[in-house]
Amino acid sequence: MVATGPLRRPPAPEGTLSILRYSSEGVTATSDQRRPQPRRAASGRSWRDALIDAAAELFAESGPGAVSIRAVAERAGCSHTLVGRNFGSKAGLQQAVTERVARELDALADTVHTSGIWSAAEFLAGLRCDPNLTRLATRAALGEFDMAPLIEASTLGSRLVATIESQRGGDPKQLSPTARATAFFVLHTLLGYITFEPLLVFGTRSCDIPEAIRDTAMVEAVDLITALGCDPHRDLGWGPEPRVLPQRPSVVDPTLTAEDALIVATIDLYVERGPGRVTTRDIADRAQVNQGLIYHYFESLEDLTAKALTVAASPFAASAVTSDRFDLVRLARARPDLDFLVIIARQLLDGIDVTTLDVPTTVFDVILARYHEVPTGPGPGGLADPRLATMAASAYYQGTAVWDRLVRTSLDIPLTGDLSAAGITVVTALLDRPVTGEADTSTRW
Repeated sequence: MVATGPLRRPPAPEGTLSILRYSSEGVTATSDQRRPQPRRAASGRSWRDALIDAAAELFAESGPGAVSIRAVAERAGCSHTLVGRNFGSKAGLQQAVTERVARELDALADTVHTSGIWSAAEFLAGLRCDPNLTRLATRAALGEFDMAPLIEASTLGSRLVATIESQRGGDPKQLSPTARATAFFVLHTLLGYITFEPLLVFGTRSCDIPEAIRDTAMVEAVDLITALGCDPHRDLGWGPEPRVLPQRPSVVDPTLTAEDALIVATIDLYVERGPGRVTTRDIADRAQVNQGLIYHYFESLEDLTAKALTVAASPFAASAVTSDRFDLVRLARARPDLDFLVIIARQLLDGIDVTTLDVPTTVFDVILARYHEVPTGPGPGGLADPRLATMAASAYYQGTAVWDRLVRTSLDIPLTGDLSAAGITVVTALLDRPVTGEADTSTRW
């Protein structure tokens, strides 16, 4: 079963190595036996482990593309030449960090899955216990690291789907599409919640709801999704028609005006790298216009960023809202690109305060307006609170913007598998969860 219960910090499994802790293992010998062994770091730690620790911290903070070898060595307290001696290159160091993340996720899988029980509460607690692990895994999902080691090593998804298949009364060795899809919805809800938490809290007006109550509501949402997947009369698998995968152009359409080209170039580069690693020169080069035109059309880079985010969000908002009402079916059928959510995820990873961003919250507002009453303050807790029900439904949908490829691959779900119909079922169930009388159920979401 998928276990519930109070959230608690899981102890680090014996024999695992936390991203923020050093190992006491010895140094790997070099092939050149004449070369002296690397010096030991303070307190008996190896320089190799010290460099991995430093790189993990810096990569989590800023992403590998923004971190130099010298910065890593300075954080570790050693010479930058030790990077080449231990890893060959920066790419080798990145690989070592990714492999450590994969081991950490495997250790987390052991923690959250014991005696045939997969615990969503332990999973959330584990992610909160090691923020750097979460940030590094998110950057991998965004394409900043090679995802292959994470997919190959982590058993989080496979253990969850086997648990769900058992609850369905099936054979855990013969995983059904519904069991895999149910695991897909569970993981996206939890990972989307952790990834977009500041945005979800801000958009659903949940600032007064304590973290522990929010976490418990997400576990309740997982219970609800699992119950749907275990219903023998319900099919949550993917449809027969393949979904169309978005194709990102490599250059801006030359027929666009200079102003529009700058906006499109900004969106593309922010999706690829994040706003913190894009300069006005990068934007002008991608748009194939003179750099000075940025300040002709826009007051500042911040003004260009705000307009780009609004343009990127507009297809989603247009699909989700019809005549000032939330239209879930239309949203599922339109399947708009979620570029603006990728940009927001990158900004949140870089530590940007969501309240300083000009983030459209129209969809949140329209969903909450469907309820007769939206509590204030801590509220009733659980999915009985419309704010938390909206948060859970939004967490699933937003999670797909970042985690879709990694989760699908780990669960052996085709990238072209269309889960929109099952997604409507899941989101509707979450939004309908608030107590009878508080939700307007006269029309379909």
